[in-house]
Amino acid sequence: MSRGQTNIWQGANGVVVGGNNNTAGTDAVVAGGDHNSAGVNGFVAGGANNVSAGGWGAVIGGKFGSTGDRYGGVALGGGSFDSATPGQAQVYRQILRATSPDTTPIRVTWNAETASQNTTCVLLDNSAALLNLYLIGKQGNTDQVVLTCLGALIVRGASAAATVIVGSPTFSVIASTAGAAGTTATLTADTSIGSPNITVTPPTSADWTWVCLYEAVEII
Repeated sequence: MSRGQTNIWQGANGVVVGGNNNTAGTDAVVAGGDHNSAGVNGFVAGGANNVSAGGWGAVIGGKFGSTGDRYGGVALGGGSFDSATPGQAQVYRQILRATSPDTTPIRVTWNAETASQNTTCVLLDNSAALLNLYLIGKQGNTDQVVLTCLGALIVRGASAAATVIVGSPTFSVIASTAGAAGTTATLTADTSIGSPNITVTPPTSADWTWVCLYEAVEII
């Protein structure tokens, strides 16, 4: 811990650098600000009332930003409507990925494994998000690539089961080489965990890797 006032270091290797009433967990860092909190492997850079609870996540300034329990995400808070709840008005970004050896549809997640509360972009109850999705695919060590994009609106009601995509948005292929022609991607609502389900169907039975930039304007 380095200077500041009423700061708390809760876990091994946690660091708080200045600020007031900040809390850092194991292997976490809070750099200044007021009433910020970083959980395991988390980071908060200034601002106030920010919470980086998901592992490997960060909140970059602003007020009342929150990563939720989502791994590896970055949030920028724009304040709170009730002056108490993080995540009510923010931008959230996360990188999702997948690998595929054939043409079986595959879902992109933070760790390229089975979707869970931590590895997908789970929404909070009674929230909505404006989504901008950019999905790029590449075939092994070749020059075959594809870029497909989508803008959409998703809403989660009082529970995960009440998660819906508004309307029928579809991915648009922005650019593609000949060997990537036929790639399709879909967005559906995962009503078991309350998150977007971004799935891609590779164009050929070859080794493909996929990376998705997930950008959301979130409101509660």
